Amino acid sequence: MWYEILPGFGIIVVCLCVPGFVTPRIQKFQNNGKLKRVAKDWNEWWMMSRDYRLTGSHYIGRGLEAIPDKPTKK
Repeated sequence: MWYEILPGFGIIVVCLCVPGFVTPRIQKFQNNGKLKRVAKDWNEWWMMSRDYRLTGSHYIGRGLEAIPDKPTKK
């Protein structure tokens, strides 16, 4: 009968819902009690990509001397 599909349906629903409830708790555990990462991580990545754009390497940091004063027109 129709009620024979209820156990299988229940298993599918539980398997699809569990990751949505568990993932935020795992992230909170990994981020030391904060639900989201702090902006500091994004800022560090952004500066690393800036160094790569200016110097061609993530590991060579340059200061303001690497940025041209006036943009050159082509």
